[in-house]
Amino acid sequence: MPLPLLVVSANLITGLFFGYAHISFASIQQDKRIVDAETRSYVPWYDALKQGNLPQVIKLGEEFLREYPESSSSDYVRKIINFVRISLDEQKRAEARELRNQIYASLSRETARLEALLNAALSGRVDVNTRTEGGRNALMYAAATANADAVKELLKKGADIDAVETSHAWSALTFAIWSNDRNVIIPRVGYYRQNKSLKDKEGRTALDHAVLTADFEIILLINSGGGGDFGKPN
Repeated sequence: MPLPLLVVSANLITGLFFGYAHISFASIQQDKRIVDAETRSYVPWYDALKQGNLPQVIKLGEEFLREYPESSSSDYVRKIINFVRISLDEQKRAEARELRNQIYASLSRETARLEALLNAALSGRVDVNTRTEGGRNALMYAAATANADAVKELLKKGADIDAVETSHAWSALTFAIWSNDRNVIIPRVGYYRQNKSLKDKEGRTALDHAVLTADFEIILLINSGGGGDFGKPN
């Protein structure tokens, strides 16, 4: 069975690293004198990453690492290859589906209360940071249900982006990651960049949760801190 291609969001495509923004694979093929050998090896790998060609990301990345194991780019390439392998691992994808089901089952016990709280918070009838008995607020619920418009509006109204619920110490970003919706994640992820050490009760960071989803694009988005550069830390 052929391995899948990933359609990567345009929000993540911003250009090449290490001064390669003006270089394309086509230009390298036309004139190999314009760049050094390491760049000629790196750029096709990066092109495969931009195109979402995951099998090629592994293949070309491994070739690059064999040729340039001590390159300044090597740790990054290794990390991305690891992320790709996770996203292509059927067992990890099955585990992610099961964990997502558990998360939404826990939310379902407060759905009516959270729905009412969200509507009240958006209309200004209650404080935007009002919590349920489980410690959840309107922002967490909007993130969990992939309601991007509500997330943006609640943030404008001053919702506490660092608030965590009681049982697992999950933040709105954690719920956004498991919503599987990039539009919900992006408004929150910029703040995550300021505190990458924030952990839940199991000791998991936002990146740990992203890896657990086995969703390659979400892993890249969280790893980049929302910078749009395929996971290269800013």
